[in-house]
This record gives sequence, structure tokens and C-alpha cells, in this order.
Amino acid sequence: MFVTLPINAEVRNQMDVVDDFLNLIKGEGWSTIVAGGAPRDWFFNKKAKDIDIFLPPMDVQEIASILKEKYNLVCIIKMSEDIDETYRSPNLLAVIDFKYLNTDFQFIFQTQDLDPLTHFGCSLSLITYDNFNIKPTQQFLRCIKNSTLIFLESCNATYLKKNIKKFPNYSVNFLETIYQNRAQPRVFGDVW
Repeated sequence: MFVTLPINAEVRNQMDVVDDFLNLIKGEGWSTIVAGGAPRDWFFNKKAKDIDIFLPPMDVQEIASILKEKYNLVCIIKMSEDIDETYRSPNLLAVIDFKYLNTDFQFIFQTQDLDPLTHFGCSLSLITYDNFNIKPTQQFLRCIKNSTLIFLESCNATYLKKNIKKFPNYSVNFLETIYQNRAQPRVFGDVW
């Protein structure tokens, strides 16, 4: 059972902006998943630094053109090799940075059409958001209950330090994999 606590106005406004943007682009037919840091921060009733929206492999230049021409958004494209290695993953194709209603967004394009949670390096990133619903995974909730951060053995030191700093009172463990898929692997476009 999960009980939703009241959220502060700053977080609620940020969630409203995300919902507004997702409704705006709904007609494009893009399969999008909001996951990681923003839903985690909202869960803890904090405003997120930016909103990461994951997409399957697509034509990055074409998507950037649509965002610019149709929605009048200023886009900055970074291909995988141009991204700080702290944030780079083997499943990362490219990122488009843009602002919508004074909120920083990132479209994160993956190299494969898989659930982005399978590639997160920290257990407290295993959380998604959709339609004003914050959806933590069982692993996420278990880590909060046990005050434990679980990291992939392969994560880099900078990423590790950044996350430990956010949760200084949590113990730290390392595993080869941290996300256990459901019976059926979730792919983009599945109903959650």
C-alpha cells in the first residue's frame, strides 16, 4: 500500500509543467517515459533540477526540428560521445536539452527500445512518473525502507559520489544488476 502525502506548491507546479508538455506532444506519437531523478526528487517533496524523458531509438535531428519548428523550443543536441562520462551509459544514443515554461528538460534517446530503468546505476533512480502519478519500483521502496543505496558495480566514481551526497545517511551496496524486470519485460508504449 502506498499513501501519497501532500506535496509543496513548487513540486506540484513542476509536475503540472511536465504534464502540460507531455499533453502538448501527445499527438506526435512518441513513446516517452519520465524516469529517474525528477520523480525521485518529487517523491521526497523536492523540486527537480531537470526532467529526463526517455525515448527509444529515433532520428534525433528530426525530433529536434519538430521541437524547434512546431513548438518554438531552443534545442541543444549532444550525441553520446559529447556527453560527460558521469551521465553516459552504453544504451545512450543522444540527448536534446531544451526549456519549456522555464523548466529544463532532456529528451534522452536510447540505442535500444528497452525500459530505461534497466540501465540506471542507482536504486533510488528506479522510479517513473506519468499523469501526476509517481510510480516507485519495489526496489526503490525497499531501499528507502532499509536506508540503503544500491549501485551497479560498473558505475563510475563521480556518479557514485553525487548520489551518496544526496543520501548521506544511507548505507551503500554494489550489485551486478539492481533492476529486476517484471515477468514480462516492459518496453516503450506498454501501459503501466
